[in-house]
Amino acid sequence: MAEQGAGGPPEEAEEYADAPMVFQCGQCQRVVADSFAMAELVEELGCVPFSAVTEAVVMGDQLSSTTNRSDIDFGCSYMPLTCVCGCELGKVYQATVPEFDTLRNLYTLDVTRVTT
Repeated sequence: MAEQGAGGPPEEAEEYADAPMVFQCGQCQRVVADSFAMAELVEELGCVPFSAVTEAVVMGDQLSSTTNRSDIDFGCSYMPLTCVCGCELGKVYQATVPEFDTLRNLYTLDVTRVTT
């Protein structure tokens, strides 16, 4: 038999596991995305990819590349993403190495820069 946690009965916790979530800028708390647009999590990059974000997210106009060979996304080109408050939030990959092809053209938000 499962023990009851602080959040209520186990059945209640399972219900909330599938509930929609909003993601907020870690600096100003503006809503930047929601779980309806969330794609598959990429743990090794430490990011959450989304097919859409809110108008609080601004895409940079300069294509950048990861040039540090020790970075896991070395060789990828991307457009930087920031919140309207100026906080750096993530990237939109334009060109990727084969293992990150699924991230191309998605809004990838850094898990350390957003809250739920």
